[in-house]
Amino acid sequence: MKKNKLILLIGDSQPLPRYVGDNFLNYFETFNYKLKKKFKNIDFLEVIIGGAKLSDLLAQVAPYYGKSKPDLVIIFGTNQDARIRGISFLEEKIINLFPYGFLLSKSLKNNSFLQNLRKINVTKVKNFLKQLNFFFNIFKNSKIIWIEMYASNKFNETNKLVYKNMSILNKITLQNLKKKDIFVKIQDRLIKDKCFNKDMLHINKKGHDLIYKILKDIIIKSIN
Repeated sequence: MKKNKLILLIGDSQPLPRYVGDNFLNYFETFNYKLKKKFKNIDFLEVIIGGAKLSDLLAQVAPYYGKSKPDLVIIFGTNQDARIRGISFLEEKIINLFPYGFLLSKSLKNNSFLQNLRKINVTKVKNFLKQLNFFFNIFKNSKIIWIEMYASNKFNETNKLVYKNMSILNKITLQNLKKKDIFVKIQDRLIKDKCFNKDMLHINKKGHDLIYKILKDIIIKSIN
């Protein structure tokens, strides 16, 4: 029996449905559901973890899916890697040793004044590059479709350091992709077509429709 083509979809919360207030998005409106419905002759595997960094995704992908040999790997750049912290990881660890310290460390970590003052990156550039190369090595025989980190222009107005980090990490990713791979620049289109929810990071139904159309065309040209 002929073996079906295989696509591995990896990402943070971007491909997930959302059932909260004005950001409501049904599962059947997500781009990944529509792709699976469109390409019934292709097998899909998904590794989706809300709030994940690239290192978190690698921890799941490497041992469980590294040898699955997908024809296509579709991955979303994880915005968490571009985040900044108010305190270092070591400081957080020390504070957490005290009674109720985890509450204080969480508050300090997310304090916008400290974040802008200290500018501590959640993921250092050198570590991101190391994780990136590890990822590329795992799937060296697959075609990788990397969707850039994105956010609305309103997010940029209030989170300039994070927005800057996103641009830096996107550039590093693009520079290190192989010729066989594709880097999908989509942020400007998402902004132009008003595809962001009120949280300024996650996309609405229009955004999912746009990504579906882009990925559909890529799949057709690549393996279908």
